[in-house]
Amino acid sequence: MRLDDPADPEKWLSRTEKIAEVRQSLEKKRHSEDERRKLLNRARYHAQEGARRDEPRRRRGQLEAAGRAVEQIVSGGVPPSDREIRELLLPLLDDLPELDFGPNMRAVLDEADRYLERIEAEQERERDQQQDATSRKLSKTVEDARQLLAGRVAVLVAAIRASRSDENSKRRSAWPSFAG
Repeated sequence: MRLDDPADPEKWLSRTEKIAEVRQSLEKKRHSEDERRKLLNRARYHAQEGARRDEPRRRRGQLEAAGRAVEQIVSGGVPPSDREIRELLLPLLDDLPELDFGPNMRAVLDEADRYLERIEAEQERERDQQQDATSRKLSKTVEDARQLLAGRVAVLVAAIRASRSDENSKRRSAWPSFAG
């Protein structure tokens, strides 16, 4: 609807219905987000309480309550790989597998395990790269330069001399000379 293209006044009822549908959709989305936040806070509370409990029976009860809240969050459409859920459960992973949870909580635990495996693989790859870098045999010149520059900051500028081919000669002649 624009000034030069006005809406058909005959269709005002359908436009009103469409506006009501959009409003309901937005309210439903806001309500589901509020519900997700509420369940996440509930899961966080029970997880923290479970981590603090020394008595096994109470600890188990708190962790089961946290698991039920996570189960509801995932059944509400949040993916099992959600970062907030994962960060909430990572400190408790050693205590959680012994408990019996539903399929959504199991999916969250599986995603957390995959995440930890991926992090571990990345850390191992970085360690291997560092070992490879330190185990390489350096030439005497490079080792001397390394010792001279230890603890200092240096900027190195290097150039590779171009070959004398015709193509390179043409390319060099196209650039103006800045030498003296």
